Amino acid sequence: MRATATIGMAGATVLAMSLPALAAKPLSPDDIKTELGTGTPIAGVAVPGGRKYSLTLKADGSAEMTLTNDKSTKTGTWHVSKDGYCSKWGDKPERCYTVKVDGKRFDVLDAAGKTIAHWTKS
Repeated sequence: MRATATIGMAGATVLAMSLPALAAKPLSPDDIKTELGTGTPIAGVAVPGGRKYSLTLKADGSAEMTLTNDKSTKTGTWHVSKDGYCSKWGDKPERCYTVKVDGKRFDVLDAAGKTIAHWTKS
């Protein structure tokens, strides 16, 4: 009985540790174009801080971001890269990201692998 309980707990621990890795899978550049680069607004939440915004990645490579709290809008450009996508806003340097899908949510990660935003399609 004790061995069964130990094996069961060990199995549950391994499963719990595996679920996050199984849940979020990277989107390929083609998937980013198909899923997100359609001109349909994406609801975004910045991590950390929780600042909300609406992001539109258009098929022509243009982009628009509207901050929810003050309704200010930025325009920029975007394109897919080898591992994800890159964007440039105004005179800021271009930055590249990977995107992982986790159910209906998209997690945006910076070059260091840190989650910087959560997106959901509007």
